[in-house]
Amino acid sequence: SAKEAIKRHVRVLKHTIRLYRNAPQEKLIEMLTPKIREWCNYYDSVVSSRVFAKMDNILFHQLLRWGYYRASMQGKKQTVNKYWGVDKGKGWKFITPDGKVLRNHKESCSH
Repeated sequence: SAKEAIKRHVRVLKHTIRLYRNAPQEKLIEMLTPKIREWCNYYDSVVSSRVFAKMDNILFHQLLRWGYYRASMQGKKQTVNKYWGVDKGKGWKFITPDGKVLRNHKESCSH
């Protein structure tokens, strides 16, 4: 079912983030991007845009925990400023200093 697929996908994202918690941000983006794209391509026609928004919210909090782990001596605001930025007027994105962006579920799907 779709609910089970969502739970599985959340676990895959969580596992990937945990596996790459010591990796550079760019490597994490490189590993997450195909997982998000593939899931979106497969479930695009059966899942609503609200579900994609929910998935993006879950992913944001998972990445936030990754950032806190990476920058444990810094405050939360500094962590967010280090790993998130505004991408060409498209709002806040998980983005590297050189502009490599993690496309979220909403962007990776045609909804």
